Amino acid sequence: MQKTTTREANYEYYLKVDVSNYAGEWISICINKILSHGKNLKSVVKEAQEKCKGKKFLLARVPKEEAIIF
Repeated sequence: MQKTTTREANYEYYLKVDVSNYAGEWISICINKILSHGKNLKSVVKEAQEKCKGKKFLLARVPKEEAIIF
């Protein structure tokens, strides 16, 4: 049995959670929780670093509703 890494767990959480409230914003995820969000990437990263304390976190830009991903 292969152990899931923090990076993989964060990505799996991103795929499952409803992020529609954050359309057009950056979000950070650490250990199955959205830590921070906003339009300013630097602010999102800074808040995630403070809340996640040395753990790896996922950064993602949530597409706007009209965006089509192939």
